[in-house]
Amino acid sequence: MTMVQFFTLSTLIGAVALINFVAMAIVWRIHHDMKGLSAWTGSQLVVATAWFPSLFVNLGLVGDPYYTAFNNVMNLAGLLLLLEGALRFRGIGSGQARLPWLVMTFFITIVMSLINRDDPIARYLFHDAVAVLLLCAAAAAMLWRPASYQRLAHGLTGFYLLVQAVTYLSRWCLAIAASLGWTDLEPQSLNFTIFAILVLCCLGTLYGLILSINAEARQQVVRMGLLDPLTGLDNRRALHQELSRSLAMRGRTGDLLGIAYFDLDGFKQVNDQLGHEAGDAVLVEVARRLRQFVRAQDVAARVGGDEFVVLLHGLRDTACLSSARDRLRQAIEGPLSFIPHRDVDIRISVGTALAPLHGEQADMLLRNADASMYRDKRGRRTASAPQDLGEYAEAGDPLPS
Repeated sequence: MTMVQFFTLSTLIGAVALINFVAMAIVWRIHHDMKGLSAWTGSQLVVATAWFPSLFVNLGLVGDPYYTAFNNVMNLAGLLLLLEGALRFRGIGSGQARLPWLVMTFFITIVMSLINRDDPIARYLFHDAVAVLLLCAAAAAMLWRPASYQRLAHGLTGFYLLVQAVTYLSRWCLAIAASLGWTDLEPQSLNFTIFAILVLCCLGTLYGLILSINAEARQQVVRMGLLDPLTGLDNRRALHQELSRSLAMRGRTGDLLGIAYFDLDGFKQVNDQLGHEAGDAVLVEVARRLRQFVRAQDVAARVGGDEFVVLLHGLRDTACLSSARDRLRQAIEGPLSFIPHRDVDIRISVGTALAPLHGEQADMLLRNADASMYRDKRGRRTASAPQDLGEYAEAGDPLPS
């Protein structure tokens, strides 16, 4: 490669690396809470840094073997961060557990790059083999079981990562052939073409990553619109969507679907006597207990105020629904003691409905479960005149219900 070619190539790659870093830094600034973006931003910064010393090489201030060793180390470090970002973005494994392996791999790349700095063939054999492994691993992380909204963006990212891997693999194969004396063609004679392909793939990878980030950000907005902000449970909108899906599936499978609808007895007195902060704390605790109660296939939602709904899948008969109702009451009811000088004893009224016995439509099932809950509330008050949710105690005297 001539000096002019080297200068043109290094300038092009350095400019692209800098543009990629600035673009990813802006995206990270916008979505700084999204997992993986800090690692991806660091990856682009490292790659840009790798090509900055090429200016000094052109001026004759830095020897080429040492520059090449530095460039190889930084390039592989950038790929390590690219892989780590992909794993974090997809929620695969623990970044803390991988940290020692990342440090060890980085140290090995430094040692091997220095050892091989004067031997182009050995340099390519090590660098390109590691690069292929890292790029394939990053592509696999992006392509592993994507959700429907992720397939296009993740697929594009994975495609460009795999093209980069194939490009490095081709140079590695040429290095193997040259080391065995099968050809007089030295691998570095193709560097201009190879790096031109890599530049285009780096731009494509960045574009794919930004699309993946955008898809994830939009999905987060959708998820936030389906969650109750106080308790983190599903909200009424999410419940109706899930209930409609479950009823449609029940129509095909014939399974029974149960609904448990409950509210907190005397919750108004909690807000009136203890304040809304205490009321919110009670609701958060109820949600925590409810999460411990529901199975993986069930759905728990807060539908407003102190009202909660649980969708119970896979029921065999009405006896199963009655048993689930009793277990729900046992799981939710009980005293709270985290409010200073106040004891709050949670009591609930529960109503149930079973599809198809009590209806085949979402609204009808919810109305029947709601009516059943109020029958339970009236029956409990009539039978034992229970104290409301506020079995509060301050100085030993209960507050009026």
